[in-house]
Amino acid sequence: AYQQQQYYYLTQPIENGIEQINLNNNDNQTVKNDEQNHVNEQAVLNAQISELQEKLKAFDERCKAQNDEIARLQLENNILQEKVTNEKRKVSILESLQGQMQEIIDEKANLNNEYQKLNLAYQQNLKEQNDLLVLCSTYEDHLKKCRNIIQSAGLTIPNFLLEMDNTE
Repeated sequence: AYQQQQYYYLTQPIENGIEQINLNNNDNQTVKNDEQNHVNEQAVLNAQISELQEKLKAFDERCKAQNDEIARLQLENNILQEKVTNEKRKVSILESLQGQMQEIIDEKANLNNEYQKLNLAYQQNLKEQNDLLVLCSTYEDHLKKCRNIIQSAGLTIPNFLLEMDNTE
């Protein structure tokens, strides 16, 4: 429609020349306004692009910082996992040692019980041995008295009573 108007104005007779110049001036002003609007829009768009680029740059910096932090945390996590693995290994070793200690404690208790039984048997044997020694000593004293009585009576002393003094 604009081109048709322009063509229409250009074909007007000369009497309308003044009006045509006015219209051309209006057209020029419209073009200038359009150009200025375009320049203004371009400036606004450029400002928005710059602002978005700054935001993007700030976002990239935050991403880089976050990625650095993630890498640091992953490294720290790996170290902590290694420590956890070492602690689990230690716990496993301690549990194994605890089991071995319990076996040793049980074995010691069994050995203690066995020792108590053997000690009791030893004490019993010692008592019996002492009782036998007392009995033998008493028996020997009786045999010596018998020999002395037989000898005092002038009787023949049996050989086993005579040999008693030789065995000592």
